[in-house]
Amino acid sequence: MSRRSREQTEHRTLRLTESQQERTPTQPTQMAPRRDTRFPALASAQPADCPSRPMMLIDKYVPSFSFNERHAVLVDAPADKVLAAILTFRPEDDPLFRVLITLRELPMRTRRLFGGSETSPKVFGIDDFTLLEHDDHEVVFGLVGQFWRPDFGLASIADGAAFAAFQRAGFVKLALNFALAPQSDGRIRLTTETRAFCPDRSARLKLLPYWYAVRPFSGLLRRRILAGLKRRSEAAYASA
Repeated sequence: MSRRSREQTEHRTLRLTESQQERTPTQPTQMAPRRDTRFPALASAQPADCPSRPMMLIDKYVPSFSFNERHAVLVDAPADKVLAAILTFRPEDDPLFRVLITLRELPMRTRRLFGGSETSPKVFGIDDFTLLEHDDHEVVFGLVGQFWRPDFGLASIADGAAFAAFQRAGFVKLALNFALAPQSDGRIRLTTETRAFCPDRSARLKLLPYWYAVRPFSGLLRRRILAGLKRRSEAAYASA
């Protein structure tokens, strides 16, 4: 075969290969789930169906959220002791909690005082939350309101079904959970997460400054709650 014939043959082979590549379908690029970045807290929200973790009870009540906060601690006690401590804890027993809540409620109480109100509102506490559901590994509390208002603007919620069904413009649905995860060394990883779902733009804009204003203090209180639950659980285990 002459040199010119070989070059023509190679040229035809190259064009045939390129034609086959053009007809070969390519796999579509996997796109990451889109997240709402209009508000800073929304950008960190993890979709409830994310395959990186199992479904939790809190996902049932607040599957998507506008703001969230999470803290954790390791507890050297069995799950039943930790669960018992969670179901009986009262954050208002913490002196720092009472001080911070008193400061938070000061504008409301001052207005009532000068407005001539004869009734004094009760101090905000765990009784304002509704126990939505719990199992052997998680406890979920719920709260609905307009938390930027001096009186928190709370709505009455009877149970988990009422919380799930609640839909009202301008009202934020907040879920607070405590989740237990056994570790390989026998300890329990106790995690608490707070999720706030705003149903509309107006509620988001009103909650946004309030959330970030109170977040340093709420984070401190949640860490103290976890430390208190750790102490109670380990003390109950030691005395068993």
